[in-house]
Amino acid sequence: MEQQLKKAEAAQRRKVQIEKAARESEEKAAHEERASTSYIRTIMGPNGTTVSFPIDKVSSLFDPKPSGLKCYKVVQEQHQ
Repeated sequence: MEQQLKKAEAAQRRKVQIEKAARESEEKAAHEERASTSYIRTIMGPNGTTVSFPIDKVSSLFDPKPSGLKCYKVVQEQHQ
């Protein structure tokens, strides 16, 4: 009987730990989602480098006018 109680308590602790980890993971994902809409992200991986821009900055990058300076300014603003 005592052994069953210990097993039940251990199972309950594991369940609480799993729920806590899931909440923390969701909070981290939500934070990253907010950050991804505000910052330029550069991800370097085995398949090359990926640069992600906030949606409100993309249109100015594809403006028909020369945008090299605009792109430079956006990157500099993000690093300050």
